[in-house]
Amino acid sequence: MLLKADLWRAREAGGVARTEISDEAWVVIDPPFPVPEATGRPPVERRAVVEATAWRYRTGVPVAG
Repeated sequence: MLLKADLWRAREAGGVARTEISDEAWVVIDPPFPVPEATGRPPVERRAVVEATAWRYRTGVPVAG
């Protein structure tokens, strides 16, 4: 995952930061998620899933299906 400093550099350079959920908001959002089990496939980082969901909602990308 990118460091916070990298995100600021991307924004300053006119690029788009890939994370929109602040660290402060994530502290509130993270606790309700269940603890990943140690079986099967390694779990995907939860913050990345929430960021992707927020991006899809924000941009209106249709669900493939």
